[in-house]
Amino acid sequence: MNKMLDKISLWLEIEDLQKHEMLAHIYNISKTDALTYFTILEENTLTIQEITKKLNKDRTTAQKTIKKLVENGLVHKRKINLAKGGIKYSYEAVPFSLVKEKMIKRVNDWQSVAVTKIKDVV
Repeated sequence: MNKMLDKISLWLEIEDLQKHEMLAHIYNISKTDALTYFTILEENTLTIQEITKKLNKDRTTAQKTIKKLVENGLVHKRKINLAKGGIKYSYEAVPFSLVKEKMIKRVNDWQSVAVTKIKDVV
């Protein structure tokens, strides 16, 4: 929680904080991770190959980013069975309206903890 407190304190000081920066701070992910989320959101669904091209990142970096986004519930992984055999995966972003609700809940939860800790300070 202390890391989040430090990060929120920093970004509250910034006037023109962009939504990808808020997402990064609240979910404790990198700005690149947050930008990847918004890229997928704009396109509806992307494969790893499409993500690497759009973001000009290597496959390993894209896979690490996607893993973090899936773990944080920001992106869903979909299995695609190929006609000639084999599988590939596509990734779909959770609608931002739902993500905003989760962001607000996280900030409110943090606020409750912070207020309690401040009240307990002697």
